[in-house]
Amino acid sequence: MRAVIVRCAAVAVVLALLVSVGVRRLSDRDAGHLARGVAAALLTPMASQDFRQPGGIDRVGLLRHLQPFLADGVVKRVKVLAVRGDRATVVFSDEPRTEGLVEHPSSGTASVPGDENHRYERSLAGATREVFFAFQDARGNATQLELYVPVDATVTGWVAVVVVAMLLVLPVALLGTRQARRDPGPTRRDLARRLHDDVLPELAGARMLVDNLRNAGEADLARAGVTRGELADRLHAILTGEIGQIRALLSELVPPEPAGDHLPAHFADLVARLRPDGPSPAITTAVPALPELPAALAPVLLSVGGELVRNAIHHAGAGTIRLVVEVCASSVRLTVTDDGTGFDPSAVAPAGHVGLRLIRGLVREHGGVLRFGHDQGTTVTVTFPLRPRYSYKM
Repeated sequence: MRAVIVRCAAVAVVLALLVSVGVRRLSDRDAGHLARGVAAALLTPMASQDFRQPGGIDRVGLLRHLQPFLADGVVKRVKVLAVRGDRATVVFSDEPRTEGLVEHPSSGTASVPGDENHRYERSLAGATREVFFAFQDARGNATQLELYVPVDATVTGWVAVVVVAMLLVLPVALLGTRQARRDPGPTRRDLARRLHDDVLPELAGARMLVDNLRNAGEADLARAGVTRGELADRLHAILTGEIGQIRALLSELVPPEPAGDHLPAHFADLVARLRPDGPSPAITTAVPALPELPAALAPVLLSVGGELVRNAIHHAGAGTIRLVVEVCASSVRLTVTDDGTGFDPSAVAPAGHVGLRLIRGLVREHGGVLRFGHDQGTTVTVTFPLRPRYSYKM
């Protein structure tokens, strides 16, 4: 066993390193995606400025364009660089102390350099990546827009390392005691991050594109190298993508409930997920399709049935387990039978074992009745009344 654990740990280390590299590449991709939405909104007003001439920059107007992205944390710093050969001088920034500092022109996405000229960016909270966009200013001079985009590659990388190690080592250490559980769905933090990283910057970019369509003159558009039709196409693509993102989030927030007509498939999937690794009891089901079953009862039957089967697997030492769902004119009945050691339902459960209490509460909440029988094993029967106006068609 020790050799198995050592091999699994070695594999975990290798995979963790690969995951950390992959996370770094994903952070570059995500930073570029985030920055492109911001740049699409900023390049048109930027191209109307003469960044080489003193007084040729409308600082108030440019800062007004930047403010929504800075306030929302979509970007941490914005610079405009005047490019001359292999030198790029900062000629505008939301941080005036950086203006006049010299950098090397770049392209794509890069790490923030550790030199003295980037000391103000190194002091920004959180990890950031530089993303560069080349354009020409109002006089046709080579210019770059440099955006500092927040990323959390370091944190995400270490989380990935820990997760990989846990996934590989814990199943061996626990020797098959893992219990399957249903996916709890996205957390508030997950949703907040996706809204912040994906939806918010794109919508902010769409808002700026609307401003450009409304306010930019033909000369401004020509200097930026775009037409009104191209801006409208970008706007349409952004909004179409964000509608899809929001719909996907809504689907995750409110997943479809199991329906009675798919009850056999739902129970088959449930049993497959509950079946332990290694030796397993024989589990059979007899579940009909019940298309006219009240919608509220289908998930309740699955929850109660799943907990009863799980108890029989892990606590009863059963060799066979049988789950049956039956329906008559006024009730629907779920029965789980096993040939295990049995138990005393009136006994106080040990600390941390709350499954039976949860079952009782769920059954009581839906007006059901829970009964236990003991005859060469355990039989648990749960009966739910159907609505008086409901008459199931056999």
